[in-house]
Amino acid sequence: GGSKYYVRISSDGLNWTETEINAKQKLSIACSNEKGLLVMAGDQGQYSVSSDGINWTNHETNSSYIWRKICYVEMINKFLCVGLNGMISVSTDGGKTEPIDIINLNKNILLIGISSWINNLTIYINDAEGSMLTSIDGYEWHLETEKIGITTSMAYSAKHNRFVVVGKFNRLYVSNDGKTWFANLTNLPYYLHSVVWSDELEMFVAVGQNGLIYDSSDGLNWNRQTNNLTQSLWSIRWISEIEKFIVVGNSDFLISSDGLNWSSVALPTGHAVGDATIDTNIIYADGKLFTTDFSRSQNNFLRIYVSEDEGLTWTIQNIEMQNVYSIGGHIYHSAEKNLFFILHFE
Repeated sequence: GGSKYYVRISSDGLNWTETEINAKQKLSIACSNEKGLLVMAGDQGQYSVSSDGINWTNHETNSSYIWRKICYVEMINKFLCVGLNGMISVSTDGGKTEPIDIINLNKNILLIGISSWINNLTIYINDAEGSMLTSIDGYEWHLETEKIGITTSMAYSAKHNRFVVVGKFNRLYVSNDGKTWFANLTNLPYYLHSVVWSDELEMFVAVGQNGLIYDSSDGLNWNRQTNNLTQSLWSIRWISEIEKFIVVGNSDFLISSDGLNWSSVALPTGHAVGDATIDTNIIYADGKLFTTDFSRSQNNFLRIYVSEDEGLTWTIQNIEMQNVYSIGGHIYHSAEKNLFFILHFE
């Protein structure tokens, strides 16, 4: 655990100021533009809430609670937090929480992930078989019998009302309700790390190890794309503002406007992206693309990759953080305040 917490704030994602904040260990952060709030959660049952990223108010809950993931869920207009011992908490403002006791849930289980879509809210459970909880309101949860494995990414198509999941297994799973899943693309040669759906192009694209790329118009029939890539592809996002797919690879960014033809943009020598960026947040804000890579192997620094020309060229900012750990290694953006945030601790 850490003892000192800091927030870096920027109005353009290029120039940063650092401020120490009063908080206990925080492992996850959520940003709600609708509420104009940032909320952090972590060990020792404490939440911290801020409207500007600089001034934080701490809220205590049961000190035995160990939170691992918090997010703002637009469909229920609330913050949702999950953690150790099967704990789930719901909050309207990030301060007053409503712990939920999950009936018949293994209390030794660690809840680590949250994904949500219209009329479907899913929590992934980090056990050996990848159990899953589902809810439509955040209060009543159902422990699904289907166990598909540890997932790293999920995409949803409203057109087909279909979910696609990839993860640490050599297959791809598909569901029409987020509850009942069937295996598709069994016996994949490598893991698929990340999958995304484009409303504009009406297609799924999934990427993974050793340059693996698949595309599909319906989530059922998939085409493996032919390429000469050998690097791992960690993350893919469809950026609707510029109508392009952006892929973060080990040594290159891949860019495509149709999901079929890709341009490769090499990173500067010595700046290979580490696997900590699996399914990291690629964001588009203020006319720029951003993604991050946190490395503890070389003097603890956070690299911020920035493109101001829709991914054609990238610059790298190295933020030195000796003996400091980034919270998630991510950069966050509040559209309501037009500010960028990075949180980290010693």
